[in-house]
Amino acid sequence: MYLPEEAIRTSLTAMAAASRRTSITLSFRQPPNPAKPSDTFLDNKVEALGEPFISSFTEEAIAAVLQDCGFAAIEFLTPAKAIADYYTPQREDLPPPRHTTVLHAST
Repeated sequence: MYLPEEAIRTSLTAMAAASRRTSITLSFRQPPNPAKPSDTFLDNKVEALGEPFISSFTEEAIAAVLQDCGFAAIEFLTPAKAIADYYTPQREDLPPPRHTTVLHAST
């Protein structure tokens, strides 16, 4: 998100090498959809604040990065899984996520 992909890869490689049983839970940003006003609104806001989004990944792309860096097991928190595990019963004041942006990976 705020780091270039090279820095993300360097950090993930160091984390994966730290122990035989390393695990990490992280959030990632999906590529924005230019046709979606909410995506471009957020991009413009954070850029105006001096912290532009630098990197974004599809699920497939972040999985490939994690595998390249030494992580083997990767599990995404999909909206359906989030609803089943954390948002049942659903509340109006706390809507579930609409996109997959969190994952857990281990070596």
